[in-house]
Amino acid sequence: MSHFNTLARISRIACLLALAVHACVLYADDAAMVTSQNGETAENVTVDRRDDLAAVQEQILRSAAKTLPSVVGLRVNRMVVASGVVVSADGLVLTAGHVTTQAGLDVEFFFPDGKLARGKTLGACKWADAAMAKITDPGPWPFSPMAERDTFAVDDWVFAFGHSLGLIVNRPPPLRIGRIILVQPDTIQTDCSIVVGDSGGPLFNLAGEVIGVNSRISGMDDRPDRTFHVSINAFWNHYDRLLDGEVWETDATGRYYESLNTQLQESVRDILPMTVRIGSESTQNRPARGNNQRQRRQPPGQPQTVFTNHALGLIVSGDGFIATKAGEVMNRQNLVCVLTTNGREERYPATMVAVDHGYDMALLKIDKTGLPAFDGNSDKQASEVSANVLPIGTFVVTPVPNGQVPVVFGTVSVSERSIPAENPMIGTSIDSSSSGQGARVIQTLPRSPAAAVGLRQNDRITKVNDTNIDNCADLTQFLSKTKAGDELKLTVRRGNQMLTMTLRAAEAQDSADRRNTMNLGGAFGVSRVRDGFPTVLQHDTALQPADCGGPLVSLDGRLLGINIARAGRTETYAIPVAKFRQIVETLQERAKQPPATETPLNQE
Repeated sequence: MSHFNTLARISRIACLLALAVHACVLYADDAAMVTSQNGETAENVTVDRRDDLAAVQEQILRSAAKTLPSVVGLRVNRMVVASGVVVSADGLVLTAGHVTTQAGLDVEFFFPDGKLARGKTLGACKWADAAMAKITDPGPWPFSPMAERDTFAVDDWVFAFGHSLGLIVNRPPPLRIGRIILVQPDTIQTDCSIVVGDSGGPLFNLAGEVIGVNSRISGMDDRPDRTFHVSINAFWNHYDRLLDGEVWETDATGRYYESLNTQLQESVRDILPMTVRIGSESTQNRPARGNNQRQRRQPPGQPQTVFTNHALGLIVSGDGFIATKAGEVMNRQNLVCVLTTNGREERYPATMVAVDHGYDMALLKIDKTGLPAFDGNSDKQASEVSANVLPIGTFVVTPVPNGQVPVVFGTVSVSERSIPAENPMIGTSIDSSSSGQGARVIQTLPRSPAAAVGLRQNDRITKVNDTNIDNCADLTQFLSKTKAGDELKLTVRRGNQMLTMTLRAAEAQDSADRRNTMNLGGAFGVSRVRDGFPTVLQHDTALQPADCGGPLVSLDGRLLGINIARAGRTETYAIPVAKFRQIVETLQERAKQPPATETPLNQE
């Protein structure tokens, strides 16, 4: 691999004049003549002044034309469409780790001139988001060289290519320009804008060397000019492993990785056969095969069944009863429970037969008998250890069948406690001194539910739904039992008029401010129902919302509870096993009754 001279660092001399003048020099005479692997030569022009836009433009024009033929679109397993760059004449391709899932997958490579090549995926370091693929059709192929390690710095001008929004007929991969904002060991941040489809596309220095590949956009704000790229350092650091087809998460001994799998698998050995994945199935038309750069008509797509994950569940009866989190499965069509036996999946349609709204628990029924089930009378499965005597710091383990990580664990964070529902708002200030004739409105907050339906100052709320309201205390008490999203029908006296207004309660503004994006779980998100529980224990296991509803066990395999909500970045809630058993017994009794006779459970 040829070694290109690096771009010279800026040397700025401040002059104490009325107008500060910065000198800039283009060292064309000293440019290094570099011979690439295909025998061509190119000038590596060094730019001493990065603020000389004309010089930067000239170099980008030259390097963009030289590098564009090496930029490829990737279609992996005829599904994932992304970008990449060829870095050797025999067809080695760099791309992003999230583009590939494993080694040996079929890949189609689409060149800007319309040529199509075929190959396979190689290795992927998911931690660094770096991956390789290889064109197996005979070459040689146009390519761009990889830069050496650490040959870039903050303020360097760069340009990126990628198939923004996917492969588009008669459109080559668009070019974007920018500068390096931040350099980290495996990551480069720039202000080159990228979007879906650009993943894996190359980031070049002005000399036309690959210094990284497009990885992701910033989640910290809405600006389009904050972009992260996998540094070329990551590819050099893991070059042999990637080339050999190894796929791995990280070499670090984090708590969710392979180093602990043996211990954790033993902890969930008994409970795993009782743990099921719950989702819904829908039928969609399969996209027609072939890429959209081919202009011939494609045959109609074939129907395919799509499974969407919603929650985990625990089998509580051998004749097909399964307990799960209600908030993630209610009002879902075509519910399906996925059972895994000896590595083989079996899918059964499921029907919801009873719900406990206080604990957000649901009981499902599938047409299957002879199932391994939670035994409430077993000392091992029905541990009576109450969460309030579990020492803080006790390890807890959650099996996640068909999850990205099969087993995760955390620690008890807070002793058993209740989680009150967040008081919702309607967006009014109420006169606390008035008594009788309704709750008098002092002020309506802008952009609130009350403002949206036209509630005004001096209006008196005399009834909410079927409850009479005489004063501020009555209204406050009613709202304390209301959840955000509940529909409220207000009866309002305005002078001599009686009006009816219908609105939906919103999350209280101070609560919304506290629950900022970071606290709401980051990329994981949070459960739909995450408060209002009479009794839970809190632990720090980082679960997806769709991984709630299943069992929580101790290191020795005892059932401690059921994960019921992902409530924030640092908090997951579980219903203690003793309470869970009571809920299941009541739900099973209710399931035997006709639907018309169902009544809400009495909660503590």
